[in-house]
Amino acid sequence: MWKPLPRFITIQEEIGGLFANFANENSGRGLETAILELYDRDSFTTTATNERAAKSGRLLYSILGGIPKTEWDNIFARSSSVGSGLFSRLNIIGTENDRTVAALPEYDFAEMQRVFLPRITALEKTPARIPVSPNARGLLNEWFARLSDEMKTEDLPAARLNIHALRVALHLAWLRGHANILESDVDAGIKVANFQAKMREFYRPAEGETREAQWENRIMSVMKQKRSIPHRELQRLCHADRAGTAVWERAIAGLRRDERVAVVDDVTKAGKKGKVVKLLKRRD
Repeated sequence: MWKPLPRFITIQEEIGGLFANFANENSGRGLETAILELYDRDSFTTTATNERAAKSGRLLYSILGGIPKTEWDNIFARSSSVGSGLFSRLNIIGTENDRTVAALPEYDFAEMQRVFLPRITALEKTPARIPVSPNARGLLNEWFARLSDEMKTEDLPAARLNIHALRVALHLAWLRGHANILESDVDAGIKVANFQAKMREFYRPAEGETREAQWENRIMSVMKQKRSIPHRELQRLCHADRAGTAVWERAIAGLRRDERVAVVDDVTKAGKKGKVVKLLKRRD
């Protein structure tokens, strides 16, 4: 509890339980609404649950959590959280690596803590107000207008990517001791936001009422990244074993029928026969 506002930081090794609660009609929806509101401000409202009176308050809230790709797909395929705006508020750090190791290396953060933590606590007494320079604002506006057009053609949400970029730029300007947010700060923020755009494309939750439709979306999220990929590798990245042979084959057949992908025969350098899945350009 930090004055004048309470500050909550939730750290969860598996955040799937929190996301799954959003499907609850009463308490889950109230929790999701509060989290959405706290992204942009420090005030929130919650709906009444059963006979308890509705309450509201002010606080600062941050979440740090991890979730496997398969669990992510399973949760969002069953909920309407995508349309609520939650997806555009997340900072997603994704990976295609599914390897495991026996132990993680140990790091000594003492020096970083010695330098960094006093600067954090100093903000309590003296908030840092760092304006955006005109050139930096122009760079941000030019980038976001171009990005919005590019993502619109892919039917991807560009919402709040400008906020992601500007927040990174603000943090960097503060760390670098700049009196204004400069073009170099915004340029670094844009790089982070562009990464988030790629994460949104790859981790876009599956949509559709049928299992086949959901698996078609999973396949397309991989294909938009790879463009061309061996069939076996596509199955591995999509975890096709969870779909079952029948559902997987129907999903692939549906995409081929809609001329969104093509499956062609291929021969490796070692002379082994196989199949390659290729992404096709949409005629529309």
